[in-house]
Amino acid sequence: EEDTTTTTTTTTSRLLPHDVLVEQQQPASKQPNRDTTTTTTTTNIVHNTSSAYIVKTLQESPLCQLYQENPDNLNLIYMLHNPEVQQLPQPQQQPPQGGGGGDPQDDNTLVVYQKLVDAFVGLEQCVKEGLITSFGVCSNGLSLDESHPLFLHWKVVVDAAHQAALEVNGSDHTHTPKKSSLTTLQFPLNLMETNGFLMA
Repeated sequence: EEDTTTTTTTTTSRLLPHDVLVEQQQPASKQPNRDTTTTTTTTNIVHNTSSAYIVKTLQESPLCQLYQENPDNLNLIYMLHNPEVQQLPQPQQQPPQGGGGGDPQDDNTLVVYQKLVDAFVGLEQCVKEGLITSFGVCSNGLSLDESHPLFLHWKVVVDAAHQAALEVNGSDHTHTPKKSSLTTLQFPLNLMETNGFLMA
């Protein structure tokens, strides 16, 4: 069997706007009975959904300033767009995994969940500061078939929202997280994309 290790790094591109991140994954595969190691770099370009970046941009947003001046007349809902693309960058051809390797889709689900929690923490803080009314997710992945690599289960979104609410707002005397500010899910629903009917 091959001895395989993977290293993932995330950087802010100097050539792209600061709201874009460049993630690189380097799977290193060592052939059995050989001293040589082959390395393939796979690049994934994604939007910056970190809580620090979200809070900073909303604090500087003219729309948020307008909302703060008219909180009784406006509902400002921040929509996180297609978080399913935040999964690990995948090489064109992955080497076969040996006996303890996890399912790549499960690994990607965990990565997306962790990034959702981080983003929702920032958004919960913005709700607390009165910068927005609430937040939601706009995702094509919510209405895809479960076999699709970019499928996003609604439960992952809801679980991440509950965890973020717990981290920002704490819990009540029964250790139940206080109410999440997640209010909206947007996804395709039409005669060509019928999986959305099941999601709804």
